[in-house]
Amino acid sequence: ALPISYGATLQIVLQGNASQVVTITNIQVLKECTAPLAGTLLESPGAGAPPDIQLSFNLDSPFPVAEYPTSSGKLEDFFAQRTIQLKPGATDTLAILPTTKYHYCEFTFKLMVDNGTQHVIETISNNGKPFVVTTAAEPEGIGVYSYVKYSWYKVIYAGGVASPALNDSFVRVDPKTYNEGLPKP
Repeated sequence: ALPISYGATLQIVLQGNASQVVTITNIQVLKECTAPLAGTLLESPGAGAPPDIQLSFNLDSPFPVAEYPTSSGKLEDFFAQRTIQLKPGATDTLAILPTTKYHYCEFTFKLMVDNGTQHVIETISNNGKPFVVTTAAEPEGIGVYSYVKYSWYKVIYAGGVASPALNDSFVRVDPKTYNEGLPKP
């Protein structure tokens, strides 16, 4: 799997598949981190409606917790004060922002689920493999409003809504002059 860079978001759809309401009481991250990758960036920022629940995990922390942005912009531990409940057949969409300023990380998520009679652990992976993320070397800004210092990369291909061709196709751009991508604060 290609690594996602600092500021990329994973969209995960949860669906209640039990015959009763289940409660997700926590999400843990299992991670292994090493030195960051460098080289080529494929830049294609998202464009769409916001998901139901926005969470971030700081993979530079020894024990990352699910954090959410409060109305004041501060990040707080999501599961310290709330849970996620799913009725049978109901769905919730999570937007998970895994961040690292210093590493390349491989990770999976472990959902702690209470189904009313027992606690079970559900693993979320990238089709059986870990998700991967690498730092953008020198991310600037914080949280959702962070952006990449593009000049750090050797090669950049911009696509989707960031495509200079205005047709979603990936086009090679100059890392020294490219300034599209995520919004700057």
